[in-house]
Amino acid sequence: MPRLSEKSLELTICAQMWHYAGRLMLWFGLTQTEEARWGYDARTRIGGRLCVFQFKASNYVTRTGDRKFKAPHDQMVQLRRLCGNRRGWVFYVLPLIGNTDELVGMPDIIAQSWLLDVADIPDPVPDPLTRAGTIRASGEHYIYARPGFARIHSEPFDVPLYSAARILADKQQTGLPATEQGFWQHLTLKQEIFPKRTDGVIIA
Repeated sequence: MPRLSEKSLELTICAQMWHYAGRLMLWFGLTQTEEARWGYDARTRIGGRLCVFQFKASNYVTRTGDRKFKAPHDQMVQLRRLCGNRRGWVFYVLPLIGNTDELVGMPDIIAQSWLLDVADIPDPVPDPLTRAGTIRASGEHYIYARPGFARIHSEPFDVPLYSAARILADKQQTGLPATEQGFWQHLTLKQEIFPKRTDGVIIA
């Protein structure tokens, strides 16, 4: 039961997003050097508005059925600072699939993926604490995710999750919450730079 890496999930989700959306998508990925130097506030010169995704992978499921993800505190703080109070353009991507056995039974990873809008995370981001109230040595938050809902430790707080499949399939944005409507709005680039109906995203 080999574990699926973040890179494997990232590549597959990017490919399947294009299939779901039925639009040309232009993906930007930071190299390790760029990520270390500029972090998540990397700039591009394309003149468009971009959507930022932080992909996570997990092969650990709790007894209650939640999938447990780990998120470094510094990373979460950077992403929260990047989005400010703007909704619908900085997301954690949380696939509820984590190994090759699950992949065989559920090859449609988009249908198993949920988006956490970073704007739903409190600002400032609470420290990751142990049960004893000390800062966790790993510096990581634990995200316990299930369809439509996640709990982040600690101090524990709850956030909604948004269906990646629903957002991508509903290009008319009929009856979607503000976060889901904002997704397509931020993926619209200036037409003088890219062809009509071209979407752009940046992978952090």
